[in-house]
Amino acid sequence: MDTRLQLRASRSLTHCVLSGIASIGIASLLVFGMWAWAGGKLYRALTEGGTYALWAVVFIVVGAGGLRRIAPRNVSAKKFFLIFLAAFGAYAFAWSAIWFAWQNRAGEWTAALVGTAAFCAVLCGAFKSWKFFPRATLVVFALHCAGYFAGGWMYDFVLGRAAIPFPPDLLGKSARADLSKLLWGVGYGVGFGAGIGYAFWECRDRTGEQPPLTA
Repeated sequence: MDTRLQLRASRSLTHCVLSGIASIGIASLLVFGMWAWAGGKLYRALTEGGTYALWAVVFIVVGAGGLRRIAPRNVSAKKFFLIFLAAFGAYAFAWSAIWFAWQNRAGEWTAALVGTAAFCAVLCGAFKSWKFFPRATLVVFALHCAGYFAGGWMYDFVLGRAAIPFPPDLLGKSARADLSKLLWGVGYGVGFGAGIGYAFWECRDRTGEQPPLTA
């Protein structure tokens, strides 16, 4: 690959990753904000499973809207939405099913692996990029876990559960509870968003269709 193609590929990857962070990051803040300020009401009205389904819908609608800019130009908005619906829906179903059955640290890791693999399987199938399924899954899984567990650490830190103490008089109990959930949302959104952006770049780049570039 010559220098110009390497530069184009690098800029393309950066654009996709940043788009993923922005789109999924915004969706994640909305979802974790709902958890912080209306979680109890939603659980009572919709049950835990129904609340998770609602949050998946928020991720899909907001995420698809933001990620549309990195879709191949020959893919209609409707088709792209259906692809993302299937991919994120597969991830959400797999993650939730495993977590509900296995609510511990091992369950979190297993849910992340199976969920991200399901996401990448749908994406690779849609773009006929099966050759790159293992690498895409590995990267998305790693970034997802980095964001999810970093966010989880921030959640514990603000609540005073981490090894490093949070200043006890800095915020009230209610404010700390809300902030802890929002910070978890930031970590999750940045990590998984970066992974999703990479996955789209990996699959799309193999079709010969480059994402639009920004200056």
